[in-house]
Amino acid sequence: MRRPARIVSVVVLAGVSTVLTVAPLDAALSPVSNVTVSNDPNQAGAIVTYASPATSAPDSTATCSPASGSFFALGTTTVTCNGNGGGTTSFTVTVNDNQPPTLTAPANQSVAAPPGATGVVVNYPAPVATDNAPGVTSACNPPSGSVFPVGTTVVSCTATDGAGNTATATFNVTVTGTPGPATNPVTVNPGAASTAPRAQVATPTFTG
Repeated sequence: MRRPARIVSVVVLAGVSTVLTVAPLDAALSPVSNVTVSNDPNQAGAIVTYASPATSAPDSTATCSPASGSFFALGTTTVTCNGNGGGTTSFTVTVNDNQPPTLTAPANQSVAAPPGATGVVVNYPAPVATDNAPGVTSACNPPSGSVFPVGTTVVSCTATDGAGNTATATFNVTVTGTPGPATNPVTVNPGAASTAPRAQVATPTFTG
């Protein structure tokens, strides 16, 4: 682009007016403060609008990239502005992920232990975790595949996203027992089809 120039008029005594054009002048751009915002709902970033830098020359303008009103991804992006008068400046736009994930726990689980068993190994479905950005993980305690004693145990699940935001959910695992000779724990899959055995006993040890 053409840079602003200073025009000087010189009047000669002989009555002749001469116009001299000197070299273009740099039009400085004022600094712009860094911008920090939260993500837009359910988005891995935000649409950010910022003020353009002011210029030191009235006929100079600035163009910035990425432009104001653009979608900025999570994290920090550097915006560079160039004036048509030669000035430059830059600043950062930071979009923070402040939205926690969502977590849906499995339904409550109810299993029956074989007579005399004090607990069973229960394999339960995984919780469902979603987030506005990739990278969410989930874990439950006690984990699936643990030995659950007779009675009701509360399972606590936590989902964590890439920014460290968390969500929690709980469900119950209830094991009912009946009297009988003591046996080792057996494996139970509450989500198995009703036609499949609900318990698989592997060489139980009976004492009496």
